[in-house]
Amino acid sequence: MSFLITLYTFEIVEKMDVSENLTTNKQHFDVVISGGGLSGSLMALSLLSVKAHQGKPLSIAIIEAVNAKPLSQSTSLNQKPSESVFDDRVLALSHASAQYLKELGTWTYIQDHAQPITDIHISDRGHYGKARIKAEDHLTANHGKVNAVGYVIEMSKLGLAIQKSLAIQQTLAEKSQNNEKTKSFCAE
Repeated sequence: MSFLITLYTFEIVEKMDVSENLTTNKQHFDVVISGGGLSGSLMALSLLSVKAHQGKPLSIAIIEAVNAKPLSQSTSLNQKPSESVFDDRVLALSHASAQYLKELGTWTYIQDHAQPITDIHISDRGHYGKARIKAEDHLTANHGKVNAVGYVIEMSKLGLAIQKSLAIQQTLAEKSQNNEKTKSFCAE
């Protein structure tokens, strides 16, 4: 089985096919994530703001069995890569999950694809009791109305949006690193 390691190190950014020789390719990472699906990609994106020793960003490796084509900032969520760890299953995201994706900067890419859940009706036929949840009955932390109690979205679109956010963060880090190298070169 072939594995692809995607490095989000902000010092060395590359992709390696490590199926040929695992013993000669020794590198150190602060975090190694097994699987680049929704959980793995979201974990990497969440860890980008965490600093390692000496205030440097963490070096993160994502090990994924699917050799998918790398995404760029210009990747459209409407185009599906030939091989992907994300399929077209539909997910329901809670209001809190949507807020977290907003904090990470990923929501911008999926907001047009996510369908709001404004009303939920829960009942068990033949049994007493039911629950109804309406978004308009809930308030945000700022006492504003909640637009939706959750959202429905295709996993492929959410996964591509998370990977797009990772690609953008990686590009920003590379530019920042190049600027730092230029500054240190000019200082010498």
